Amino acid sequence: MNIIRVLMVLSFGALFACGSKLDSSSLPQNPQFMMVDNLMCTIKDSSDKKEIGEKITLMGLSTTQSKAKYESGVTSPLQKVFESASTLTVLIIASGSGSVDAFVIDKKNGHFSRAAAGSLAGVYSSASIGTCQ
Repeated sequence: MNIIRVLMVLSFGALFACGSKLDSSSLPQNPQFMMVDNLMCTIKDSSDKKEIGEKITLMGLSTTQSKAKYESGVTSPLQKVFESASTLTVLIIASGSGSVDAFVIDKKNGHFSRAAAGSLAGVYSSASIGTCQ
């Protein structure tokens, strides 16, 4: 339960810090979406406009060895912190830099929200939304 509180604080902090309002109703419909083990996720809107269009691959989501791979080639282990019939929440926690990436995926339509915060090369925070295939 503490992890969920941390996620909420990070998400709200990222939104308020960046002064951006993200609206998931603007995301395209995804009627053929099926929740599978590997997903290619694309950021459609973000408080950090440089992130728009970036792709993140989430791999091994049904396993205990799940990972995220960024376009830069960096691969990080994911921690599954919550799963229900409709939602999956995974985290990347980089203990060396103090960075956290949190993904909440809607398992029915492939939409996701992401909160990122950390101190790698300076303090940063962002909130993003997008779609997975």
